[in-house]
Amino acid sequence: DYKNYRILDYLLQGLGYDEGLSRTIAASVVDWRDENNEVFDPPYGAENAYYESLGYQAKNRPFESLEEIMIVRGVTKEIFRDIRPFVTIYPPRGRLLINLNTASGEVLKALARNFAGPITNTDVYDADSLVVKILDYRRGEDGLEATADDRPVEMSRMALTGKEKVISLMMAQHQTRTSRYIRAGITGSDAGTGITTRVEAVIDREDRSVVSWQRQP
Repeated sequence: DYKNYRILDYLLQGLGYDEGLSRTIAASVVDWRDENNEVFDPPYGAENAYYESLGYQAKNRPFESLEEIMIVRGVTKEIFRDIRPFVTIYPPRGRLLINLNTASGEVLKALARNFAGPITNTDVYDADSLVVKILDYRRGEDGLEATADDRPVEMSRMALTGKEKVISLMMAQHQTRTSRYIRAGITGSDAGTGITTRVEAVIDREDRSVVSWQRQP
C-alpha cells in the first residue's frame, strides 16, 4: 500500500533500475490497487487517464495474479522476470510481513533502505551494512545457507552499531517468524521427448490449500 510502496521502489533500484522508473512502477502499483482515481505521488503514479489510451482502466482492486503486474505502468516482461522471485500478491490485504529468517538479501536490503533517512538519522550505508550482518548471522558458523547450523535472526545477539539498531527496530514492525504463504516448485522432464516443464504453486500454510499455481514451459 501507500505506506510501503518505497520498499518496491528500493527493490527495483537494487536490481539495477533507475530511480525514476522504479518510483513510477511503485507508485503505479499503489494506484492499481487503491479504490480511488487520484494519482498517487504524481507524476509517477497512473490512474484511468493513463490507461484509457491503452484500452483499459486502473483496476482499483487487489491483484488476482502476479502476472497482472505486467499491465501496470512501467512494467515490462524483463522487469517482471527480474522482480518475480522477490514479490508476492499474498495476502491481498493487510499489513506487510516479512520473514527475516528466509527473505532474500534483495528483499532485506529494500526493507532496510526504506527506513534509512533523516527521520532515523541513518543512511543507505547503515541499511546495507545491517543486511550484511543479518545474512552473515543467519548462515551460522559455516557461512552457508540452508545448513544445519543456520540461526534464526535475533538482533539482540548481533553486534550492531547505534544506527543499525535504529533501522532494525523499524524493520521489526514488519517481521514475522513464520511465513504463511510458501512458494514451491517442481521441474520434470520426459526422457523420450526431452521436454521439460515446471510447475510453481503458492501454498497457504494455515489450511494447506493451493491458492495459485502455474505451469511454465
